[in-house]
Amino acid sequence: MIKVKPFPANKQFSKFITELEVRMQEAADNFAYGSAAYVFDDILARLPSDGDTGLYRKSLKLVRVDDVGYAIKVDPVRKLYRKLETGKEVVYVRPKTSQHLSKFPGLDVLVRYGPWPVDLLPYIPPTRQAALISRRVRVEELEELRRKLEELRPQWVRALKDAGIRLTAEVEVPPRKQVWVDVAFNVLRLEFGLGDGQALPHWRPALRRLATEGFQRMLSTKSVALEAVKSLQYSKVVKSVDGVIPLSELSKYEGFQDRVRVAVR
Repeated sequence: MIKVKPFPANKQFSKFITELEVRMQEAADNFAYGSAAYVFDDILARLPSDGDTGLYRKSLKLVRVDDVGYAIKVDPVRKLYRKLETGKEVVYVRPKTSQHLSKFPGLDVLVRYGPWPVDLLPYIPPTRQAALISRRVRVEELEELRRKLEELRPQWVRALKDAGIRLTAEVEVPPRKQVWVDVAFNVLRLEFGLGDGQALPHWRPALRRLATEGFQRMLSTKSVALEAVKSLQYSKVVKSVDGVIPLSELSKYEGFQDRVRVAVR
């Protein structure tokens, strides 16, 4: 008489088969997370941690996108308290609400004729009325904008006086002011070298490295990402993310994604 006993390995294999669909999903999620984390770490390694670039570096976050995948998120703007820099940046005025344009007519003038070089800004609106969005620009751009505003000076001066704004010979720039830095705009300048400083590509090299090295590493025999479908026993990959965003939020970043994607090809 022959007796057949279930070996522990057979039980494990049977369990593996019943879990296969879930394991495949887990492997796909591991691969998506691994790809995003690979690019995220590569970008951080390429960026210095001081100055405006350090501010941008801190705004980068690896996040989960609902239940569909992962993304690297950049806060489009970031609030700071600092002095506005004459000769290096321009300022956009963004009302707190659309109703503020009619409630405070001076804001409407600032919006219509903006952006403004710091030293030409006719007046600085209170924080409760509007936010100041800062963008760094090239010297040539700044001078061209200054020329146009000087040509239009009679019009915007008259409009501001009609709005009840009392103008002074020179606007006193406070030593510290709440400013929203346009991080997304500055990123494009840094990536593609559109500013006065030297370009520092980081998205394109990171994405190229993912395509040439990262994917191969995640598909190798030692890959943690594929453990879900390779091993009878495995531990789930610990995924460290900085929050969850809805899928709809990705539409905000389509323009930047398109620019980087075309440049990588």
